[in-house]
Amino acid sequence: AATLPQVREVIRQSDFSRYSILEREYIGQCTVARIHYPAASNYEGIKILVFKGELPTLIDPHFCEKHKSPIARFEPTKDGWNMALSFAASVRFSA
Repeated sequence: AATLPQVREVIRQSDFSRYSILEREYIGQCTVARIHYPAASNYEGIKILVFKGELPTLIDPHFCEKHKSPIARFEPTKDGWNMALSFAASVRFSA
């Protein structure tokens, strides 16, 4: 099994600037997106992400304080997509 430093190094070396938006839905104050990252190896590079508001210009799937991060990630399956839509519909942000 990979150690945490090894995992971090793989993530650091991954190219998340190349992606294709396969599907997106605007629900309430959120955007739910199914995105393909060719450089990612798990789940064939598919990610399901939920963002507050619009999608950022550069969509990095990781949680980070340096850029706009997703507020949630879901397993890239049909059930994951449905859970992401339900989550987005239920989110209420404070003013």
